[in-house]
Amino acid sequence: MFVDAVHYGPHGPIDVQGFDCDYLVCSGYKMFSPHMGFLWGRLETLNALPTFREDFVPDTAPSKLEVGTYVYENVAGMDAAVRYLEALGRKIQPTATSRRAALVACAEATREYEAQLSRTMLDALASLNATVYGVTAKDEVSHRTPTLCFNLPGLSPAEVTEKLARQNISVRDGHMYSPRLMKRLGLAKESGAVRASLVHYNTVEEVHRFASSLLK
Repeated sequence: MFVDAVHYGPHGPIDVQGFDCDYLVCSGYKMFSPHMGFLWGRLETLNALPTFREDFVPDTAPSKLEVGTYVYENVAGMDAAVRYLEALGRKIQPTATSRRAALVACAEATREYEAQLSRTMLDALASLNATVYGVTAKDEVSHRTPTLCFNLPGLSPAEVTEKLARQNISVRDGHMYSPRLMKRLGLAKESGAVRASLVHYNTVEEVHRFASSLLK
């Protein structure tokens, strides 16, 4: 089983043993660091994975997958992001006995807090008569992240983005690299939808400002 955790990564705990997956991939830029991808895989599956490599590179993991020179600036940035998340976890759980325990504490608290943001955002979008794509029931926010894709009546996605940008609020519009999904939703890939992405450092007050900015 291959798990693409790129979007979920900053929103909750990742437990590859609990997921019982063979591979898991994620990207640093989703987790507050520079662009760099990382892969976890079971040793036996990694060793069986065919790779392009020079003959002198061992055909065993991790060497077979780590040829060339690292982009050390990205590695340093990812390390800083992990240390930041660990520090948040230790504030939440001062008795954490390991880095892993601190990171899990951070991720679990993030998940709980972001559920509140999701509920507040769903209320805000409902008050604007928005069409929200995905889980909209507030008692089911555990099945979603606080990334909300929506459209507003009478405004194109680009107009919504521009209106918010003039008030220093950043959202995105378009197909989000998912044109086939837009087609399934009955949306034109050229215009798509609006996406508002919340994370742990956003606040309920900011969600209210987002809603009031769209009423102006």
